[in-house]
Amino acid sequence: MKINLTENWETDFDEQSTMEYPTLMSETFGYAISSTSPAEQLRKELCMNHPLLESEFTLFAVPKDNPNEFIFSTSDERYPLIFVHLTWNEQKEEGFPRIEKVEIA
Repeated sequence: MKINLTENWETDFDEQSTMEYPTLMSETFGYAISSTSPAEQLRKELCMNHPLLESEFTLFAVPKDNPNEFIFSTSDERYPLIFVHLTWNEQKEEGFPRIEKVEIA
């Protein structure tokens, strides 16, 4: 997946602000979010056989229009940058979360 960061992505952001939408939704619909960051949530959503299970993640970019999608840098050299849509659900499902390797255009 090629992404042009200048079009719809922010690389200069306050990580705390990335938790505002998930927190609001959890309060509105009555479920708890125990994560304090998108990277922590990503680790919680990884299924047991996920190729990035042992990786470390750093939030790299956030979109301007979807508070559930993120680009992370990883410690896995096969996937230096990944795109992921978080569900904010701590239930681990086989094959999730789906990731896409990112190339910066």
